[in-house]
Amino acid sequence: DKFRGRIMVPIYVGGRVVGFGGRTLPDAAKDAADRQAWKPPKYLNSPTSPVFTKSDTLFNYDQASERGKGETLWIVEGYMDCVSLSVANVTRAVSTMGTSVAPGQMARALDL
Repeated sequence: DKFRGRIMVPIYVGGRVVGFGGRTLPDAAKDAADRQAWKPPKYLNSPTSPVFTKSDTLFNYDQASERGKGETLWIVEGYMDCVSLSVANVTRAVSTMGTSVAPGQMARALDL
C-alpha cells in the first residue's frame, strides 16, 4: 500500500536495478473524501540500501552517460520531467528524484 496511486519506475545504476521510485498520480485516491485527506509526498523512493543511496544517485544516469559528452546535460527534479524530455528527443537528462541536488549527485553529473 506504500506505493498506492503511483507510477513506478526502476532506478538503474551500472545496468542493474537498485531501487524503485514512485510518482503520485492525480486523483489516485479512491473517492472525494479520501482525496481531501490523502496528501502523499510527490515522489517516493526505495529506502537506502547497500546498492541505493538517493543522495548519490541520478535517475537516467546510465542512459545519459551513453550520449555524447559535448551535448547539454539537463538536470531536472523528477522522473516524469526526465521522461518528458526523452519524449521530446532530449537524450541527456537526469533527475534528482524529487530532491534538491546533493553533493554526491552533482559529482556524478560532472562525470557526464
